[in-house]
Amino acid sequence: MEALAAAGVNSFKFFMAYKGILQVTDEQLLRGFAKCRQLGALPQVCLRQGRTNPSWTWCPLSLPRGVCCQLQRA
Repeated sequence: MEALAAAGVNSFKFFMAYKGILQVTDEQLLRGFAKCRQLGALPQVCLRQGRTNPSWTWCPLSLPRGVCCQLQRA
């Protein structure tokens, strides 16, 4: 992610859909959000027919301070 950010990429998309292909685990998602914060990048989440934590509303409360995410539903 560091190399991509250095090349100008400022947004990373995480998939909670497409199980077994692109779907990330909750741990990977939270680590990815933390890395986005470190890089100053915007994390995005694809939830198309995927699973989500039912306690999530706009942003998971367990994210590091200052990290927010854009939840997308198709």
